[in-house]
Amino acid sequence: MASVSKEWIELTIQTKDELIEPLTELLRKYTLSFAVVLYDKGERISEIFQVSDLIRVYAYIPVDSKSQNIREMVDVGLKVLSIIHETIIIDEKHVNQAYWEQIWKTHFSILPILDKLVIKPVWQELDYKDDRIVINLDPGMAFGTGHHPTTRMCLEELSRQELTGKSILDIGSGSGILSIAAVKLGALSCIGIDIDENAIDSALNNIEMNGVSENITLQTGVLDDLDSTFKYDVIVANITAQIIINLIPSISSYLKPNGIVITSGILSELFPEVENTFNQLGFECSSLINSGDWSLGLFSLI
Repeated sequence: MASVSKEWIELTIQTKDELIEPLTELLRKYTLSFAVVLYDKGERISEIFQVSDLIRVYAYIPVDSKSQNIREMVDVGLKVLSIIHETIIIDEKHVNQAYWEQIWKTHFSILPILDKLVIKPVWQELDYKDDRIVINLDPGMAFGTGHHPTTRMCLEELSRQELTGKSILDIGSGSGILSIAAVKLGALSCIGIDIDENAIDSALNNIEMNGVSENITLQTGVLDDLDSTFKYDVIVANITAQIIINLIPSISSYLKPNGIVITSGILSELFPEVENTFNQLGFECSSLINSGDWSLGLFSLI
């Protein structure tokens, strides 16, 4: 596995909120797939929030031999998006590992999930004890702390499901938080897949820290890289609407007949398109949950 970069180029990009979906697609293609952070009022308080009708997106490019080429490709993509609305880089600087870690330590806090889970940063201590399962997390340069509505909704839905003895496929596993949660909630096994090697490195660390290494296997790549002869009881995909739409034909071949698909990372205005694509392939939506501008759908084969 490639070594994790210790230095990054931080790009601050400003655009309209309706361009979040295509901008995210662009950044996930050319930068660190799950290291995209959005700001509100100049404060780093969450993984996504908004300033008036404008959004600031902070994306990170590893400093290596490919940096210049990636930077140029991002510029080309931003010019295309600017045809719809001006989408520009308003700041650019080099940052190191310590800078990134300090951001998380300042704004990543203990997060209870229903009555089942507690997500706890490794640098904090719980000042109370209850029956909730504790997940220790160090996100590193990966997406997934539980604070963003899309991740939180996935954690809540996993908490509502009966996972004992079941097999899980986590598409776009990021920090590994959903894989870890599934196993701690009773799942027998979980496969996590992500296109970003930095995310895989972060997830491996978190999986080991939570003592679930024997139950979770991680792989760098895309869904079609997996063996489709193995079927899963639950597939969870916390990614963007367009990626989910593209993956739906493949998802059905990895799902057990009575299995379920949990999809999140979907802007609410785009959910009907996602649902329609699932319906065309024989799925029905049994549950729709909204949080702010985001939607989670629970699908199963008819």
